[in-house]
Amino acid sequence: MLRNLLDNAVRHAPAGTEVTVRVDREGPRVQVLDDGPGFAPDFVDRALQPWARADESRTRGTGGSGLGLAIAAGLVDAHGGRLWVEPGPGGRACFTLPDPYDRGGTPVPT
Repeated sequence: MLRNLLDNAVRHAPAGTEVTVRVDREGPRVQVLDDGPGFAPDFVDRALQPWARADESRTRGTGGSGLGLAIAAGLVDAHGGRLWVEPGPGGRACFTLPDPYDRGGTPVPT
């Protein structure tokens, strides 16, 4: 799932810019950020649906099948987490996973 988010960020980020992965221990939450155009507000609600493409003129030969985010979201969901995207500017895809060290409210070791 992380590889898919990174591939998307690299594909859509302008040349010469950076893709950032930020990990926040609260959650834990992982964010993949880029300097690309980001997700259009009208695309955010359907971005995780199978076959969804922000640019409908794209085909598999010119940029993917539209399944990557849906598959990544399904994998995150299967592990008890949640994946979402946020509107631009800048690409922002985030996911949370349950903390494997948190056993029913036990403090997480630091």
